[in-house]
Amino acid sequence: MFWLTSNIEDDTRIEEAKNDLIKADKSKKTLRSCAPKWPKLEDYVKKWIIDHRKNGIAVSTKMILIEVRRLAIETSITDFAGTTSWCERFTIRNGLSMHTKTTIAQKLPLEYERKITEFQNMRKKLCFEIGQLGNMDEVPLTFDVPSNKTVDVKGAKTIMMKTSGNEKIHYTVVLACCADGTKLPPSLIFKRKMLP
Repeated sequence: MFWLTSNIEDDTRIEEAKNDLIKADKSKKTLRSCAPKWPKLEDYVKKWIIDHRKNGIAVSTKMILIEVRRLAIETSITDFAGTTSWCERFTIRNGLSMHTKTTIAQKLPLEYERKITEFQNMRKKLCFEIGQLGNMDEVPLTFDVPSNKTVDVKGAKTIMMKTSGNEKIHYTVVLACCADGTKLPPSLIFKRKMLP
């Protein structure tokens, strides 16, 4: 009887493995991810990461390891090491990856829709053309941007790179455009010394 039930369990496992392989990505040849040893722990950490990201809080791998180690101590899990390799496998299993920050969005002022409507009504009342409205921004630039990487002989202990000495000297570019799409010519502002 035991032999029969173990064969049935093996057959169901083989069938599940076949189904997983059929559903797998065609570019991958095997399924290398294993089932998590502590699924409840991983579910909590994934939810913790998603909650932090919804609030715009940056989450690093060190933060994940600190949180998961704290939770393991609270839940009396003694055989959990919480290593960086565990963190890599955890992110792969849960569809997470490291990203670079794209943009920092400015917060819109309170009642911005009302202010836009008031501005449009005032523009019509004072008879301003759309081409008379503009937007301007200043961008600081440097004269020299030296690279931090270079090709050198293997085993070199010190890597020295010559620069022009102007990597800390800045100038400002002023860019502006009108509301009708007209781009105004850029202006350059150079730093100068005031003489007595």
